[in-house]
Amino acid sequence: MKKRIIITITACLMAALLTVSFSGCKGGGNENEVEETTSETMPDQVIVIEKTASERLGDFAAAMCWPYGESDKGRYDGGAMNDEYRKLFDELRPQDDSEISGTQWNAGASCDLFVATAVRGFGIEDFPVTLATQCDYFFLTDDYKEHFSKLNADGSPSSVNHGDIVIYIRADSENNGQGHIFIVNKGDGHTWRSNAHYRLDNGYYGVTDDMPEYTPEKYKYFGVFRLKDDQAASE
Repeated sequence: MKKRIIITITACLMAALLTVSFSGCKGGGNENEVEETTSETMPDQVIVIEKTASERLGDFAAAMCWPYGESDKGRYDGGAMNDEYRKLFDELRPQDDSEISGTQWNAGASCDLFVATAVRGFGIEDFPVTLATQCDYFFLTDDYKEHFSKLNADGSPSSVNHGDIVIYIRADSENNGQGHIFIVNKGDGHTWRSNAHYRLDNGYYGVTDDMPEYTPEKYKYFGVFRLKDDQAASE
């Protein structure tokens, strides 16, 4: 579903804006002279901005990350989760020790656990936890179709939108557990990744970094998925 974000511009503010806009047209004898606008002559104006469920997921995941350029704050060794990720992680703790273990992973400094926390926290409670089971979910079954649509994206930043989920599995991955998954964060003309990294006990909690160009043919599996608009979601 689309969420309507409503911005109300009061009559006073609108009158002030119009007065400034037309100030260059006012003058003695100018046929373009515009009658002065006041708050009494103009009602409040309402601007409605609609966001899709996927875009809202993008906002949700971005809030779980340290901003771009501040990755050091999210280092597993010496850093920490930001407050939003910590709050959700403590609440959900979507762990699966039967399939994967390790201090760093269980602490939340891993891409699969970050995305699982974001998607489950957003309201898709049956989203899988580990990269291997996420691979099964998106590539080896049709389970994803209940909540997501698969896109025909070429792996470039221009082919994805804010809130899309990108997942790939390396060609040499024997158990589909090596690769990456992240949520796209687009804004101000840039395309970033909202993600975490597992890197031999020197990874990162939720951080914002650049999305590179991907070549899907290089990977065992590569896909871009978008949350459907009819999904129930966290407010």
